[in-house]
Amino acid sequence: MPEASMIALALVVFGIAEVMFMIYIFRYVSASKRSQEKEFALLDRERQHLIELQKELKADATSARESTKDGLAKLQKIGLETHAEWNDMTARFDEVVSEIEARSNDLVDQLMQKLNKKGLECSKTIALAESAKAELDGSVVAARKVARFFDSQVPVEHVLHELQQDKYQEARRLLNLGSDANAVARKLGLSLSEVSMVAHSLGA
Repeated sequence: MPEASMIALALVVFGIAEVMFMIYIFRYVSASKRSQEKEFALLDRERQHLIELQKELKADATSARESTKDGLAKLQKIGLETHAEWNDMTARFDEVVSEIEARSNDLVDQLMQKLNKKGLECSKTIALAESAKAELDGSVVAARKVARFFDSQVPVEHVLHELQQDKYQEARRLLNLGSDANAVARKLGLSLSEVSMVAHSLGA
């Protein structure tokens, strides 16, 4: 009887222990399941967050790509407009430079023509002045020699010879200047044969 009670008591204790073990196992499994569910939920939230970040990054990348495309298009347009303006400005500058060069050349040509004209006029004036001076000097010399006619100490033949030599010298000068023999003869009152003889002595 006591053995039966002991066995019964042992069975009860074993049953209770088994029940407690089962309860512990159940609680452990439940706690583990809740922990796993929490971890799964956390992982799911993180996954959703990553998906949202990926979507945002994709949207940002798309927006940046569109902005970059628009920026490149604007830069290309600005570059083309700047190039066109530069070409237009260069063409206008070349036109202005060409016009200035043409006007400068015209002004220089006109100035050179005026200077040449003035130079010719001055040369003619100087030549006329020199000719007038030479004629005046000749007239003075001739007047002095003519005055020697009235000098009783100088023979008349000597004075006439000097006057004739002066005429020959003037004839040489005129012939050297390119004057015509007939014109020299008329101007100096010499015969054409005398002028020819003077020209022959010059090697003409």
